[in-house]
Amino acid sequence: MHTTPEVLLLPTEFRSLKPQVFFVSNVGSDTHPNYRLQVRQLFSECLRTHRHLVPEQMNDLSFRPRHDNLSLSVSHSLNASAFGWCDKPSQIGVDIEVIERLSAQVLKRVCSREELEACPYVPHLWTAKEAVFKSLQTENNVISNVEILDWRPKKETEWFFTAKWRDREEHIKGIGFSCLKMDHSLSFFVHRP
Repeated sequence: MHTTPEVLLLPTEFRSLKPQVFFVSNVGSDTHPNYRLQVRQLFSECLRTHRHLVPEQMNDLSFRPRHDNLSLSVSHSLNASAFGWCDKPSQIGVDIEVIERLSAQVLKRVCSREELEACPYVPHLWTAKEAVFKSLQTENNVISNVEILDWRPKKETEWFFTAKWRDREEHIKGIGFSCLKMDHSLSFFVHRP
């Protein structure tokens, strides 16, 4: 594989949380048998470059990547991937999806009418919900119980968001960010337990 992960330049709102998020395009197709392994190998290279130990099971696709000192998250889409980490005890969730694959029918099943109306760019709603859900690594829940709130623009194609539990007024501590990368919606959420 001859591709270099693009480091996302994160807004200053994330500095204290110290996340690192990477976008990778042209890594092949998610239907190729080695695609996910190649992405994990790129993830490992980035961890080593930033002087972090690489978990032993990183290339074992039957496990979600785990690390003693870092929260890790990875997401795959047709021809692009995203991955990232942050220092524990914070937890990160990363999600990427091809925009054209995000159907209104699917979104209506997992999103409230209020969420759909409030979201400035509906494809981000799916990846934002997935990112929050992934960041709640110890929570036993379903994605429709996460509600995305308070979309705040950073630029025309970039937004911050917060989240709460749908069935209670409790906010999920943390901050999220969504942006467009090529024909993909990319979101990440850093949860502060």
